[in-house]
Amino acid sequence: MAIEGTPREAGPEDCDLMERWGTKDLKLLPLDLMDIRILCLLKQNSRRTNSEVAQLLGSTEATIRRRIQRLIHKNIITGFSTYINYPMMENTVKAYVQVEARQDALPAVVETVSRHKRIVAVYRVTGKANLLLVGLFTSMADLQSFIDEYLKMDGVVETATQIVMSAPKGVPWTGL
Repeated sequence: MAIEGTPREAGPEDCDLMERWGTKDLKLLPLDLMDIRILCLLKQNSRRTNSEVAQLLGSTEATIRRRIQRLIHKNIITGFSTYINYPMMENTVKAYVQVEARQDALPAVVETVSRHKRIVAVYRVTGKANLLLVGLFTSMADLQSFIDEYLKMDGVVETATQIVMSAPKGVPWTGL
């Protein structure tokens, strides 16, 4: 029980998965409410032990271990990750780069940009630009080199870049 005025640890009820799936007919999903609660706790902190999850959910460690293994086997959990606070170590420049690529060159462009060490995500999108790249660059010069040199490849017609100035609500897996 939290003491009034002190922050409490986030629980499974605070998770967006409960909002997304908690009110659905769970017979339509490959999991149940306990699985959703487990996913919520692991999403908040994937380093929680099975014992900690069991205690928070009023279950046993063996049950939680078995359920997590089943979620992994069903490919619902695809991995566990560490989020790095890049701004603590460098003046990271996060940029979204829209790329218009010719249709005949699209697979080669996707393959090439996906291999670049600063690109953390590549999305196929609708609109004039058919790719959206998310990059974490070490400096503005690093970003400029990527745009001016690396993206000057066969098949790239045009690019447009947006630089993230701040992230009032960001996603931790892309560093900002």
